[in-house]
Formats: sequence, structure tokens, C-alpha cells
Amino acid sequence: MIDLTLPSGEQIPHRISTGLGACTCSYFYPDNRHLIYAGTFQSAEFNSNVTLESCPQKTCKSKRAKTDPVLRKLCNTSYTWDLFAGFDIFKVNKFGTIVAQLTSSPGYDAEGAVSPDGRHIVFTSVRSGDPEIWIMNSDGTEPKQLTNELGYDGGPFFSPDGTKICFRASRPNTSDEIEKYKALLSYNLVSPLAMELYTMNVDGTDIRKVTSLGRSNWAPFYLVDNYRIISAATLIRPHLLANLIFT
Repeated sequence: MIDLTLPSGEQIPHRISTGLGACTCSYFYPDNRHLIYAGTFQSAEFNSNVTLESCPQKTCKSKRAKTDPVLRKLCNTSYTWDLFAGFDIFKVNKFGTIVAQLTSSPGYDAEGAVSPDGRHIVFTSVRSGDPEIWIMNSDGTEPKQLTNELGYDGGPFFSPDGTKICFRASRPNTSDEIEKYKALLSYNLVSPLAMELYTMNVDGTDIRKVTSLGRSNWAPFYLVDNYRIISAATLIRPHLLANLIFT
């Protein structure tokens, strides 16, 4: 994880992660002196002579994908994201010093964002058995599940006034879609090719679907008016081109 905000006189961005494992989904606190990110460094396995190998291997690139017929078929017929079980969310200061580990449940905890007042963190977790949106205090206490519908729910962000959350989600409906979704999830995988955007109140009520494009929609973020959302979508050539859209 690299901090691109350069103090006066500095020209080289500095690393704020440990240098081990994989990192994702960083977000600054309102004080701009602390931030969160998800990392796998605690569960990293590596050869001390080659530390780059500490990153978890993508499931569809693993030896198992060649020997397991079910996994091989899933990998050959799907574009997938890995939900690495080693991901947890950490709070660090601007120098990268770990201040606190905020999650420790088994499985994937990542995709976190801090509320505008710095009091809460919204994130994605599989602790309930399905990737759902959760919210917790900024110190990691009192986690609460906000979504509870079959499908991947992820990439949540607060509205500027802190009253709403936008996120992306897949909703398998047919028996074939549900079967494939559950099969992928059994390998800690999801396929992001059919996701729509949703909003909800910060307490999980009033969930509303705001797109019905039938393609991959992701990276939603509220504009300053607390009403419009900017996002990316594969509208022209699925799987190849992302377009910024307003909803």
C-alpha cells in the first residue's frame, strides 16, 4: 500500500503496508493522519529468500485448479475474484505503523470505508457464510450485519452526510445461477460479471436497487450532493471496457 500524498520537498511516495502478503481497499480517516486497509500479512507464507512469494496465490492459478475437475471447470468458464480468507482490516498511522487490528473473524474481511465523522467503518465480510455488508465502530467493536441476501455484497461507501451507504451486489436468481454462485463461493471465489448498484440507510434499512443494467457495475461513490452516484460499468463491450456513469 503506497501513500501518494507527498509532503513538501518529498518526491518519492512511501509505503505504508508491511511489504508482506496482499493489500487492498485503503481509506483515510477524516483526520488524514490515520487510515485503514485490508492485508493478508499475518497469514503470509513465504520463502525468506523470496519475499515476493508471500502473496496468496490466485485460486485459478493454483495447482488445485488443474487437479480438481469442479474448480477447473469454474475457472475455465468464469472470470473470478478471490476472497482470500487471510484478509483482515487494520488501522495504521500515516507512517504505516499498525495502530490496531480491527477484524479477526475467520475468512475474508476487506473492502472497508470510514464514515465522514470517523466513528464507523463499513466493510465486506464472509463471517456469516455469505459475502455481506457489515458496519462496526471505528475501533472494531460492535460489528453489525446490514445485508442478508444470497449473493456477493461489496465495495460499500458512505454518503458525505453519513446517512446512506452505496454498494455493489450480485443476485443469483435461477437454480443454475445459485448453484454456480455457491460452487464458486466454496472455493472463496466470486464472479463479478453481473452486479448492480444498491443504496441503503446506515442501519441497513431501505435497501434500494439503483441500476438494472445486467452487466458488471462497480466502484460506486456518492457525489457531494448526497444524491448522485458515480460508478463504473461494462456497458459497451462486456469484460473489456469500463465506462463511468452517473446514477
